[in-house]
Amino acid sequence: MQLVLIVANHCHLSVKEGERPEDLIRDLNKYGIAKAVVYPPIPPISDKIRKHFPGENQNKWVAKVCREYEDRLIPWATVDLSKDLVQRAEEAYELECRGFKMHPQGQGFKLLDSKLTKFFEKLEELKMPVLFHTGYHGPDPWITHPMYVDLLSRRHPELIIIMEHMSFPFYLEAATVAAHRENVYLGLTKILRVDHLYKVKLSRRKGLRVQVLVEDEQEYMMPQSVCLPPEKLVDFVKTIGADKFIWGADWPMSRRLDIYINVIKSTPLTEEEKELILGKNILRLSRAQ
Repeated sequence: MQLVLIVANHCHLSVKEGERPEDLIRDLNKYGIAKAVVYPPIPPISDKIRKHFPGENQNKWVAKVCREYEDRLIPWATVDLSKDLVQRAEEAYELECRGFKMHPQGQGFKLLDSKLTKFFEKLEELKMPVLFHTGYHGPDPWITHPMYVDLLSRRHPELIIIMEHMSFPFYLEAATVAAHRENVYLGLTKILRVDHLYKVKLSRRKGLRVQVLVEDEQEYMMPQSVCLPPEKLVDFVKTIGADKFIWGADWPMSRRLDIYINVIKSTPLTEEEKELILGKNILRLSRAQ
């Protein structure tokens, strides 16, 4: 019997087979997960499938989908940087999207870009959090270093920021920022070391050296030597506070939703701390409790 309320943050929905809402619900049921926070495709990454969205608006689509599964799915928005950003924030709020997912490397922007100032001010006003993909990734891997998150959090002290992937491999710097900035939270998606519970082996994905599960080679992860050891997560939680950490799935890139849940459950954290990390924190920030 599932004793801990588990919420899968960081799930990407699409119109493609295998990435549809019904596919996600199937996987949530498979692993005993109560709810998921979901994002529509991110412009301009989503441009090829934009025609499938009502009015070519991905946020209207995800809001409609979540109304159909309102007891399971919580909508967050993405933003097209070529549009009126303040207007898009207001529209997403009216659609009852609970926050925004942004990908600086994928969308080609820097956190301190002055063009985003009014957008972030509007999010502060609306009390809508923003989750940034952070860490060493993509053609400009340094633009989401925790230093820039710290500076952004000072410019916008009421803006709730989730530093997804904990800015791997800069975990210590990310934790330092979160410890000092009340409006900064840490996302744990696909960064925890798992090789104490699962056998993994070296592989390659799109030219990158990664590791894969021996039992399921479709499930890949960063080399375990640069992932966050569970004992260090415990150290961070005990000294910073469990209310600062959020587990995420990165579905459908990761289909084995049980792996990181099992890692967190296997730690000596208290049940209350595990519940916060595995669901309660993201529900609180999404105003969905």
